[in-house]
Amino acid sequence: MAAVFDLSRARCADLLTAQKVFINGALCENHSCIAKPDDIVSVRGQGRFRFLGEAGQTRKGRLRVRVERYI
Repeated sequence: MAAVFDLSRARCADLLTAQKVFINGALCENHSCIAKPDDIVSVRGQGRFRFLGEAGQTRKGRLRVRVERYI
């Protein structure tokens, strides 16, 4: 969420606490929720995107993911 909507991780945690994050239409209250490929993540006030899956790792070991953002 932080990378897709250009938010801080603290702001993402606040959105989860405020119950504004939904995955496939179901409220996501857990901060450790893991998205599966083809899950649609909706954040009230920010937008929504579809998580397409992992795309590998960078040279520094960071996880690279693929998403499709709805406009």
